[in-house]
Amino acid sequence: VGPYYTYHTEFDNYHYLSNYADPDMNATKSVAEVAAVVLFELANERTVPLSATSYAKYVSDTVLNSRLKTDLAEEDIDSEILEKAIRKFVANAEEYEKSRPKFEDQNGCTWSYGAITTKCCRWSGVPLQSRSSGPTPE
Repeated sequence: VGPYYTYHTEFDNYHYLSNYADPDMNATKSVAEVAAVVLFELANERTVPLSATSYAKYVSDTVLNSRLKTDLAEEDIDSEILEKAIRKFVANAEEYEKSRPKFEDQNGCTWSYGAITTKCCRWSGVPLQSRSSGPTPE
């Protein structure tokens, strides 16, 4: 499938998709299957396996290590407000993670919060250690 030039236009509809963009519906079927598996796995988790601190660190690293600060400086815009907001976001994420209750999963792992990371727990048969760099069980 080539570039999807009609994305978010008046021609972005089922007729275009089924006749031009993905006539055999292979890409559409693949996306639907992946979404179904992910949703099924999430529905069976005791908590949603996300880490606020990992997300906050990602946002912080991405924004602060990008050209954004340079671009703002070139336009004579002070980036201190943005940096202060990011620091507060990271601090709030860390505080939130500390406040989450602990629980024990089906494999006997005790979790402080919902990030998936330990080798003693599995998601679709794949060891979670290789999927994330979040917390480890206590």
